[in-house]
Amino acid sequence: MSRKTSFIITILCYLIAFLFFTSFNPNNLPVGLLLAPFLIIFLTVFMTLYSAVLLFTEKVSFTHRMIIIALVSTATLLLLIQSVTQLTVRDVVLSLAIILISIWYLNKTSKKPEV
Repeated sequence: MSRKTSFIITILCYLIAFLFFTSFNPNNLPVGLLLAPFLIIFLTVFMTLYSAVLLFTEKVSFTHRMIIIALVSTATLLLLIQSVTQLTVRDVVLSLAIILISIWYLNKTSKKPEV
């Protein structure tokens, strides 16, 4: 994906997020739309980080993409857990441990062997 396309998609994500969060009251959302805010947050933060990586590199590698997905998934999962008022320090520590191990594993397995 080119830088221009990435930035356009990011701006569209922010526009959709703004319109959604200013138009709907979370207390009156239909059951089918209860997960929509989390999906919008996930996509918006993902595209923001993806665009930020594109600012510094020519192309986003598989490892970069997986790290971005891991970070955004963890943040979104913590928001989801917090929304049902079940978030504890243990959940945060466990989530951080999982993401750090995942990033370490991705970095270790994605390196090409030197010849």
